Amino acid sequence: MHFRTSLPLLSFAASGVILLLLPGCKTLKEKVSSISAEATAPPAADAGVSALLGMSFTEAASIAPQRLDDPKLPKLAADNIEVLSKTADGKPRKVRAKGRVFLQLDQLNEAHALCNEALVSDDEVILRGKPVLQRGTSTVEGLSDVTVFYLFGQQLKVIGRHRVTNLTNLASASPWQSDNGGTASLLPPLDSSDVPQNIREEMHKAAEAEAQLQRSRAGVPAAFPEALDGSRHPAAGVPEEKVKKP
Repeated sequence: MHFRTSLPLLSFAASGVILLLLPGCKTLKEKVSSISAEATAPPAADAGVSALLGMSFTEAASIAPQRLDDPKLPKLAADNIEVLSKTADGKPRKVRAKGRVFLQLDQLNEAHALCNEALVSDDEVILRGKPVLQRGTSTVEGLSDVTVFYLFGQQLKVIGRHRVTNLTNLASASPWQSDNGGTASLLPPLDSSDVPQNIREEMHKAAEAEAQLQRSRAGVPAAFPEALDGSRHPAAGVPEEKVKKP
C-alpha cells in the first residue's frame, strides 16, 4: 500500500520537474540560436581594423550601403560608389568609392584593403585616407589622411607616411573611424594625378619587364626578336674558340 500511494506522488513530482525544465530547454535553445547567429554575423562597421580586414566581400557588402562586383574590377563595398566611365557595353571601367571603403583584390590572391577613398580601374588601384592593405601575413598601414597607395598589377607603391606590420600590431582604430570632419574631408576628390607620372612610368616599365620575362619562360617570342636574332650577332654561329679577339 505504501508503494501504491507513493506512485501518484512520484508521477506528479516528475511531471512538475518536466514542466520546470521545459522553459529552461526553450531558453537554452534560444541562447544557442543567438550564439550561432552572432558567430556568423559580419563585424560591425566600428570594429577593429583586424576584424574588418578579416571580412569576406559578402560580409562587407552586407554592412555597406553600396557594392560593386564586376569580374574586371576589384570587388568594392562602400558608403558611396560613383561610376566615372563605362565600357562600350555599359559596364563600369573606372569608379570612385568614398566613405567606409572595403576592397577585395583577387589579382593579389584575395588581398583586402580599407580606406576612405579609392579610385579603381581595370589596371590600377589608388587608395587614400589612412589606407590599410593586408595580404597573407603582411600588412601595409598608411599613417596619414594624405597617404596614397598605388597598385599596378602585383606591385605596390606607397606615397606618404606608412609602415609595414602585421595584423597583431595594427592600430586599434581603422580608417573607417577617422574623423569625417578632418583632413580627409577637406581634400579634393582623389584623381589619377595624385600619383606622380614618374612613379607610374617606373611601375609600368617594371611590370612590362616582368611580363616579358614570364613570356620568355613560357616560350613566347620576345617583343623585340631582332635583339635576340643570332644572324645579326658578329659571332653568330661561330664556336667560342674561333671568335677572333681584338
